Amino acid sequence: MPEFTLELHRVLVFTGATLDETGNLVGGHIGLDDYPIFDESYRETLNRKIINRYLNREIGLENPERFIHNLSRRMHEIMPAYNELYETTQLAVDPLRTVDMLTITTGKTESERQTTSANTSSTTAGSKSRQISSDYPQFQLAENADYATAGADSNAQNTASGTGSATDASTGKDDVTGDSRVTGYQGSPYDLILRARAAIINIDLAIIEELSDLFMLVWDNGTEFLPSNWKGNL
Repeated sequence: MPEFTLELHRVLVFTGATLDETGNLVGGHIGLDDYPIFDESYRETLNRKIINRYLNREIGLENPERFIHNLSRRMHEIMPAYNELYETTQLAVDPLRTVDMLTITTGKTESERQTTSANTSSTTAGSKSRQISSDYPQFQLAENADYATAGADSNAQNTASGTGSATDASTGKDDVTGDSRVTGYQGSPYDLILRARAAIINIDLAIIEELSDLFMLVWDNGTEFLPSNWKGNL
């Protein structure tokens, strides 16, 4: 039984809204149908959680119209930031992957070489020989060979020369492209898991708590107060 204002479920009746068998809001307008949300299909889920939390709580304003206005305004104020948090929960994050480095290598190498060589050679060779014979008992041949009975002289001389040259040229060009990737984690895997769990927040619950001051924050004593112009039978 309300004491100071109307309970939320009575505000639903006032606006013509109802809850279906699954607790979803049907019809009416209590300020939860046009606030920005990251995924329109999630609006029904979030609204159901908000209504279930405060269904039997008294609104913190003197009439349903002001409550609906303030609820709508509050949702428009807080949801942009919470939508960013919702978006981050859609990211696939591996807590055991703290290292992910990609190295890309690109390079070009050009080389040019030219070699020239020249060779010149010259060779001169000569030979000279004498063959003398003398019949015995003549004396030994004199130095000028005047007493020889037979003799033969041989004199030969050879000359050779040559010239050579060679040229060698080469050009090269190399393109080098490659990449390498290193993935994994550093530190204790148990510490990484604990840190990942600590970073998880209940976004729905945080939004619900942001609305708590729109409802009465005192306990009732069993006495009911309704607006003087209230004609409903709630």
